Amino acid sequence: MPNFSTSFSFRALYIWAVNLSREKFERDQISALTYARERGLKKGIVIGEKRGRAEDTHTKAVEMARNFLRMGLPAEKVAEGTGLSLSEIQNLK
Repeated sequence: MPNFSTSFSFRALYIWAVNLSREKFERDQISALTYARERGLKKGIVIGEKRGRAEDTHTKAVEMARNFLRMGLPAEKVAEGTGLSLSEIQNLK
């Protein structure tokens, strides 16, 4: 800290400026953390939606495969029609 011992007003002004800088730094940090949190939440939502759609698609394919097997279609044709692997189809039997 500079030598402001002779003037109270300069010392007070310096302290005020230091505190103002500290407060601005803290506000900037909070703002940065808030932005990062919001960005992370949005990214997480997008990833979750993609996983949900993929799981939903797989669940529908399994349901269709079961129906095809009940109708008496061969496992190879069921795999071809649903996109599931032959081993997945055989596990459904």
